[in-house]
Amino acid sequence: MRSPSVESLKKELKIPLGTAQLIKQAAYHNKPKTALKLANEAMKGYGVETLYPEYPRFYYVNMGDTYSKTLYYNGTSLMIGSWGDYVETHRGVAHDGSNPRDSKYWR
Repeated sequence: MRSPSVESLKKELKIPLGTAQLIKQAAYHNKPKTALKLANEAMKGYGVETLYPEYPRFYYVNMGDTYSKTLYYNGTSLMIGSWGDYVETHRGVAHDGSNPRDSKYWR
């Protein structure tokens, strides 16, 4: 899976080099939840959460604020950014191509 470089992980998430390398290795082996758990510990986050059911394959490190920089998995890649910005950009289209507002949970 695609993921940020070790240097980007270290610099943007303010985590130790060793942890950034482990996150990159987990991504290489297609283990996004492992990568997010490592990031959560290093970033002192509030756990790994999902945006299910609206975005069923979206996971992120909860940093306590919708627009805080974090590490997230969008179903295909690990990315650095805020989950709030992701949702605003992709509003109305879930990663699987469906409209999340058609979900029975949205009503």
